[in-house]
Amino acid sequence: MSQTFSKAARLKWQSLERRIFDVVMQKMTIVNLEADMERLSKKREELALLQEALQGKRGKLQAESPEEQKGLQELNEEIEVLTANMDYINDSIADCQATIMQLEETKGLQVAQKEAQIRLLEGRLRQTDVTSSSQNHVILDALREKAESHPELQALIYNVQQENGYASTDEEISEFSWPRRGASPSLSP
Repeated sequence: MSQTFSKAARLKWQSLERRIFDVVMQKMTIVNLEADMERLSKKREELALLQEALQGKRGKLQAESPEEQKGLQELNEEIEVLTANMDYINDSIADCQATIMQLEETKGLQVAQKEAQIRLLEGRLRQTDVTSSSQNHVILDALREKAESHPELQALIYNVQQENGYASTDEEISEFSWPRRGASPSLSP
């Protein structure tokens, strides 16, 4: 018995440790993803400022020296590279956000599943209570029929009803009012 309890306790403890570890890992993943998003956002801001500067430089070059095609071509290429880098960063940020949302949805689904399991178990418990109560009444009724010819059985049924809190009617109580064993019956003259 002790070994079974110990094994069951150990299994529950290990299950609890795994759940805690999973929650901690999920939180750490979310924290790391948020840090990555912050870093990527800062990098995107830097690239946007650099892109604005290059676009300003290109506009100035076009206004002052429109014949300078080589310089304009180089600026356009640099702006295209910056735009591609910003697109890559935007995709990375979107991936981080999607992963965080997926982790949060998974946690929400787990909570919903646990709540559904709790409601199912509560329903089963209520059904078991109803079934048990009706079975107890059937058994008591059958015992009452048999007890009509056995006073000891009547006393036992009465005691069980009192211990289990069954409400007895006045008629049922008067059925069970007789002297206890060993008590002398009162004789009337």
